[in-house]
Amino acid sequence: MQNTMSKADQAASLVPAGRTPNSAKQQKLAVSILLQFLAMVGIGVFVYSSAADWFARLNHNAEISGYTSSVVEADPQQISQTLQVAQEYNSSMPAGMLRDPYLTPEPVAVDDNAYAKYEQLLRLNNVDEAGSTVIGEVTYPSLGIGLPIYHGTSESVL
Repeated sequence: MQNTMSKADQAASLVPAGRTPNSAKQQKLAVSILLQFLAMVGIGVFVYSSAADWFARLNHNAEISGYTSSVVEADPQQISQTLQVAQEYNSSMPAGMLRDPYLTPEPVAVDDNAYAKYEQLLRLNNVDEAGSTVIGEVTYPSLGIGLPIYHGTSESVL
C-alpha cells in the first residue's frame, strides 16, 4: 500500500476538525507567552522583598553617612552649646508621668515656638540637601543593621 497523501494533507489531518494549522500555531504561541508572563510575575514576587530591602538600605546608608559627615565636620564648641540649650529645654519640661493626648479632655498647651527651636537644635545641619532630618543612628553590628533616627512621631517618621 502506498501513501498517496502529501505532507500538507498529512499536517492538515493532524489538526482537529474546524481548526487550521495557523490557529494551532497561534494557540501554542499564546500559551507560550502566557507561561513566560506567569514565570516573570512569579520571579517578581520572589525578588520584590529583597529588592525593596536593598533600596531602603541604600537610602538609609546615604542618610547615615550624611549625618556622620556632619558630626565629623561640626565645631565641638557649637555642639557643646547646642547640647547645653537642649538640656535647658529638657529641664523645663513638666516632671511626672507622661500624659496621653487622647485621654485628656483638653489639649495640653505646648509652646510651639520653644519646641520648634528645640527641634532645630537636634539637627546638626538643620536639613540636608535631600530633605533628611536625621538626628542619630541605631546600629545592630551582629545583624549588620544600621538605621537612621528621626525626630518626632509623624506618620512619615514612624
